[in-house]
Amino acid sequence: MKSSELHQAIQDLLDGCISTSTLEQLEQELLNNPEALKTYLAHSDLDTLLQVDHEINQQRTASAVPIESIMQRQKRRQFKIATLAAAATILLTLIVLNLFFPTPPRAELSLRATPGSHFTLTHSDSHPEDPSQPNKMSAGSQLTLTQGSVELTFDSGVRSIISAPADLTLHDHQTLHLHQGKAWFHVPPRAKGFTLTTTELQVIDLGTEFAVLSSPDQYDEVHVFKGSILAKSLRSSSQPEIPLLADQAVRITTLGTFTPIKNSMAHFNAELPTTLPYLHWNMDTLHDLSPTASQLPLPSAAPSPNKLDSVPGRFGRAIHSHGQGGTLNTHWPGFSGSSPRSVAFWIKIPTTTPQAHTANVLGWGDRHADHRAPLNAPSTASFYHFLSRSDNQLRIGLSTGRAWVTGSTNLADGQWHHITGIYTGKNRTDGWPELLLYVDASPEPTTYHKRYDTSVPQAAPKNINTLTRNDTAVPLMLFSELWNTTEPGNQAVLSIDELFVIDGIIPPKTMRSLIKHNQLSPPHSTSPHSASPSAAD
Repeated sequence: MKSSELHQAIQDLLDGCISTSTLEQLEQELLNNPEALKTYLAHSDLDTLLQVDHEINQQRTASAVPIESIMQRQKRRQFKIATLAAAATILLTLIVLNLFFPTPPRAELSLRATPGSHFTLTHSDSHPEDPSQPNKMSAGSQLTLTQGSVELTFDSGVRSIISAPADLTLHDHQTLHLHQGKAWFHVPPRAKGFTLTTTELQVIDLGTEFAVLSSPDQYDEVHVFKGSILAKSLRSSSQPEIPLLADQAVRITTLGTFTPIKNSMAHFNAELPTTLPYLHWNMDTLHDLSPTASQLPLPSAAPSPNKLDSVPGRFGRAIHSHGQGGTLNTHWPGFSGSSPRSVAFWIKIPTTTPQAHTANVLGWGDRHADHRAPLNAPSTASFYHFLSRSDNQLRIGLSTGRAWVTGSTNLADGQWHHITGIYTGKNRTDGWPELLLYVDASPEPTTYHKRYDTSVPQAAPKNINTLTRNDTAVPLMLFSELWNTTEPGNQAVLSIDELFVIDGIIPPKTMRSLIKHNQLSPPHSTSPHSASPSAAD
């Protein structure tokens, strides 16, 4: 009701001339509007004072008070008492409800992203995006992370580090659903009861630090690092809920039961990384070819290579092949499946040394699977860089098996060149894998090739599928044709320095940092930051 309407209705009530419809409106207003109730009480008090003053004056001039006046006053007093009682009941009810059924906190969290992360954020119709806070998630918001990492901070104090590939939905301030991904959580005591669900399990936190691994390719896992949780299988209704304590971990089985596994932090991050996950071989010595790693499992040390030399490199020392059968075999299996990836390294090729028509530089995967596949099958089981000789020039190439690209720059000029090869995780408009080459941080014009009659559009692969677990697959190898780990090296004469393999797509800015600083991020610019979808570069 408007202010003027409210005052008039109260006055009509006190005067006893209010209509039934107006009385109903006034009652609703008094029930729902605390300010209206205050106004009514003020009017009522004033009216009572005026009535008392009037009756006192009447008693001075008359010896008796009319019975009608007494009855009317009693009727008004009864209505006022009833109204005040109803108002007091409503106020008391609101207080009790607020004590025992408090308004639930609004489900909100903020996120920060590692530089280079790619993600999209969508919101529900009931909680649309706030343009002033693009990195806020509310109930119903969904986050899809294709590369990199994000840090989620809940208003309740819960903190989480999510690593790609990941897909999650915020249900409310205490419930998060992880469709897939690697997720680490720290839950403070005040957020006890925080619940995480996947398609296969439910985790109820009891004040702890834990992590969950959910993947479409394997059964879900939960690892407890501090405190305790309650784990429940969503694959089997007969599997009872079990408590898990610090240093315990379980995996869901085919039957929906839990099986104990080794507790490990290797797959998770407790702090937001400053770069994309990577491995780095600096090539500074032939006797220690162990890489440095960030967020990736560190492979065991590689054996010292044969028939290779250490020479001055672009940064420190480099590995040189004389084309006499020397190879460098690592114990790293390589990125598998269809994950986006970048491979960056320095290469130096003499100007006068004769070269084979083609020779592999480095790579991994299963070339046997590519070779055995039917002629019209778009096999993409291997991933490697190679040199292609044409018109007496050597050009860099990148292959996924039966689809590959070759560059246009002649690298046989006796100079160091920085090479970056990228699989974007996407397909071209014709359905074939999108492969990119960069030479010295500049996009390289490429020619696309397909083997045999795999150019049939319907035969094009939806995604590449690099195989790393087959018996015939090989780990990352240099100067090898990648048929097996015992074969001699090829006849390529070249030097390699500062090899990076990166879990994700790096932009030219990062390539320039590698060229200038030998780092994925320039010095003094590696802090994670709040990033807008869909990329944080």
